[in-house]
Amino acid sequence: MRSLPAFAILIGLAGSTGAGGAEPVRLGVYLQAPASTSAEVLESLRLEVERVVSRPGIQVHWRNQIDGNEAFHRVLVVRLRGSCTTELPAVLRRPAALGSTHVNNGRVQPFIDISCDQVTSALSRNWDWPTPRIPGDLYGRALARVVSHEIVHALTESVDHDECGLMKPFFDRHDLLARNLSLAPPSLARLDRALSLGIRGAD
Repeated sequence: MRSLPAFAILIGLAGSTGAGGAEPVRLGVYLQAPASTSAEVLESLRLEVERVVSRPGIQVHWRNQIDGNEAFHRVLVVRLRGSCTTELPAVLRRPAALGSTHVNNGRVQPFIDISCDQVTSALSRNWDWPTPRIPGDLYGRALARVVSHEIVHALTESVDHDECGLMKPFFDRHDLLARNLSLAPPSLARLDRALSLGIRGAD
């Protein structure tokens, strides 16, 4: 199985506020998806992201649009781009980044782009699905792996990768579909450190 370039940090992802102490960290995630994206795919995506990213003291709040009346410690914008249906592609895309986090002047920003077309091609490459569509729960899980990877870049404000686990720099089909792909200890430490630093800064 050929590995795919899963993540190109193109322009960046963001902020600082974290967990620990009495007040839970409220993480607002604004998810923008094409209208054709099924409810099953989106629900699977949300559940998998929460499984991976949620830490003690962190609350993930999903929103479809920005509401200036809500207060969050950290806000991320995730945009699903391309055709995000479960239909298998007639022609595979040339391998490219599955997702990217914006970086501006060397600082990671809270804006994430996910290429649905690249994820679909990655799931279809060197593999024959028994039907012309990828099961919605599996497609949602695959998208969530890429989203979670980029969210960690954003929350830690770091472009660092690990040798294994969710934060390795390349994903193949097995990584996207595995029942359990978690953060390795180095990324867990970066995430906990970043969130606790954020909380202290807010006190």
